[in-house]
Amino acid sequence: MAIDKITTPAIADGAVSADTLTSTVITGQTAETSIATDDLILLSDTSASGALKKMTRANFVSGVGETNTPFFLAYQAGGQALSNNTATKVQATKTFESSTDIYSNTDYRFTVPSGQGGTYWVTINGQGYDVYSNGQNVTWFVYKNGSAAGNQYYAEHYQISDFRNQYLTYTGLIQLAAGDYIEAYGKTNVTGATDGLGIAYTKFSAFKVSS
Repeated sequence: MAIDKITTPAIADGAVSADTLTSTVITGQTAETSIATDDLILLSDTSASGALKKMTRANFVSGVGETNTPFFLAYQAGGQALSNNTATKVQATKTFESSTDIYSNTDYRFTVPSGQGGTYWVTINGQGYDVYSNGQNVTWFVYKNGSAAGNQYYAEHYQISDFRNQYLTYTGLIQLAAGDYIEAYGKTNVTGATDGLGIAYTKFSAFKVSS
């Protein structure tokens, strides 16, 4: 007589394992070429003894890699006068930022938000000029919490003619804790007359690289 039903379970509940599955569980399914935000991914949660969990595509992507936030870009469009051999804060105003008021247009500084301490990539780029001198240098400084951060956080360039249309860039990594702030400073040294001394078109930016 033909058997039309199984009266005794062949596999107990919760007993399906790798030994009782074949690759066709995956390879036999319809292939997808894209994934929607609310599509689900099955994963094993190691923090819960390997319990199977589901996760949306949006949550999965947000947990992979660094987001490089917070970040900001500030720009000083016009010229800013300097005194010879004096470090002066760059008065750059923000162009954009990853969250509201992490960069101050009043103090011209970026402050690390709560819970966002870590390693940051900082850039200062701009033009120093003194149209009347034949010997000058320009230095960019990163100031941390009101003081020059150290010799590894500045860039210096020497030029024997005037600096117009010549740009100097500082880039580097700096460790910042929540509540720390950084500012961009510029300094120009000249050997001749100092009329017209200044900096212009300066960009100041930073973004988080890692925790």
